[in-house]
Amino acid sequence: PPRLVVLATSQALLGLAEERPYELAPLPQRESVALFEQRARQLRRGLALDSDSRAAIAEICRSLDGLPLAIELAAARARSLSVHDIARRLDDRFGLLRDPSSSRPERRRALAGAIAWSYDLLFPDDQRALWALSCFVGSASLGGVERVLAALEVPPEAVADTIGRLVDRSLVMVEDAGSGELRYRLLDSIRLYAADRLRESTRAAAAHAAQADWCARLADWCERHVRSARQPECLAIARTERANVDAALRWCATHDPVLGARIATDFGWTWVVLGDGTAGAARVRNALTGDVPSRDLVTGRLLVAWLESSAGNVSDAQRDLDRARELAGALADDVLIADVERHQAFVAIQEGRPALARSAAASSLIAYRAHRLGWSTAAALLLGAYGSLMLGDVATASDEAAEALTILEPLGDAWGLVHAQAMLGAVAQAEHRFADAARTLEGAADASLALGFLGQAALHRASLARVQQRAGDPRAAASYDQALEMAAASGDGRLAATARLNLARLRRSHGDEAGALALWVENDHWYDAAGGGDLALLNRSLLAAARGEEGELTRVLAEAEASSDRESAVCALDGLARSAAVAGDLSRAAALLERADLQAATIGHLLDPADRLDADTVRPLISAVPGLISEVPDGRS
Repeated sequence: PPRLVVLATSQALLGLAEERPYELAPLPQRESVALFEQRARQLRRGLALDSDSRAAIAEICRSLDGLPLAIELAAARARSLSVHDIARRLDDRFGLLRDPSSSRPERRRALAGAIAWSYDLLFPDDQRALWALSCFVGSASLGGVERVLAALEVPPEAVADTIGRLVDRSLVMVEDAGSGELRYRLLDSIRLYAADRLRESTRAAAAHAAQADWCARLADWCERHVRSARQPECLAIARTERANVDAALRWCATHDPVLGARIATDFGWTWVVLGDGTAGAARVRNALTGDVPSRDLVTGRLLVAWLESSAGNVSDAQRDLDRARELAGALADDVLIADVERHQAFVAIQEGRPALARSAAASSLIAYRAHRLGWSTAAALLLGAYGSLMLGDVATASDEAAEALTILEPLGDAWGLVHAQAMLGAVAQAEHRFADAARTLEGAADASLALGFLGQAALHRASLARVQQRAGDPRAAASYDQALEMAAASGDGRLAATARLNLARLRRSHGDEAGALALWVENDHWYDAAGGGDLALLNRSLLAAARGEEGELTRVLAEAEASSDRESAVCALDGLARSAAVAGDLSRAAALLERADLQAATIGHLLDPADRLDADTVRPLISAVPGLISEVPDGRS
């Protein structure tokens, strides 16, 4: 009859002329949870669910991808298991998700049976496509799938049809990557089933080797382009393929350590630009096993040192750097040795050793200039500029930053360019050109965020906050809060500690002693766990001064003078002067304050009179006593 409408359910299209397909997607999360609870209550009356149980149910439904049959079979286990027990046993989902008491066909009473029924209907090439996709975690590009299918002996001309049939049968999900590229994903249960079938075959090693080789090719491309205008593409690859790269590295650790080291070291600088910090350091360090070539070991150790010191433990970073130095020396390669010096400059900055940072950067420049290595020259110049700025040599820092900017502009390295611009902002801050500094640093922070450099954005936002603080801008506190939020999101504990230190100064200046103290205490614990580093001694000095701990202040002062850390020394002297004044020993307070003023006059690029709250407390007490005030220079500029 012409008005007849037939509703049919099918795994694949029927191929009829008037057919109008309507795809049934997996259940949304809310409906998945509702189905589980409804089915569980039918089977176990009086089932009590608290917030923890509901969280476990939500996790079960997420793990089962909203598949109604899988959810019903999981809920059926509620007759004899708690929802927490069900969640814990999902690693063996095919053993768990079956209903032995049911009389329904196997494909309707066991998840494995349902998937097997669909799987057995597939052509051999389609089955192998599922094997190939099971090698990927999350989703895969068509290029990645093609690489593995070639290893599984599926002809290139058959790939498109094979993927199309699997999509039509809803066994493969298609996702838009947002750049015009489609990606392909298996639901977890199908992926696990396909992985089991791959393991049963004789092709598992070839498939995983092909997936790892594909990751290695991506890594090689990123290593060749991450310092260029194509940097955004490298970052997109690293973000999108992170889980697949981790899977390749896990496989390589057992089967091909040399390939794993190559993947990790070639992706390494992309992870630096992304701000992967301690996670990236662990990924590279774990890949440096087995008979890895010495050159790859040097590169890997250098990357670990950079990533670790930028956000984590500087002691661990220095050990990796020392090992790289030994290996590079044995290879007698002057460029590789220069790379060690450049990385030493960076680690020295994180350790608060500006003289070493400057000398190491200068040493690396000799080889870089001789070999006309533009990007490396610019990187060394920026590190040297930072060291010069920390030492108060503002003119040299300005010249080095300007030269680095000139080199980087034609290369198109957005990450390096933003750092160079921020360095010019730091120079402006040191010269007390706070309006110029704020404008430059805010631009650097905004540009970093727009480019997806969250860690870099946090760094420049924290620097902006310090400029605003020194300029008396009331927006400083909000900028510190933003920097802390970004640092937490990017996992940069060292940057977060720096932001907390200066935010605590700001809070104390506003009378919030308790709030400042809490931040310095939090920092003290962090620095202890991270092996110290830049600003650890200053944090101890500020904390001891706020607590009035004379013994600790005396120890800090000795360490600060031994290491030429004048900022920490000034803060310790101010704290000791305040303690002496409170105790009534104004002569000693005056003498300590005089020493502090003399040192403070040499570090105006770092420290403002407004930072010296303890000194401000002491001065009125001394000025009230005739004969003492003349001994104490004002110390203000």
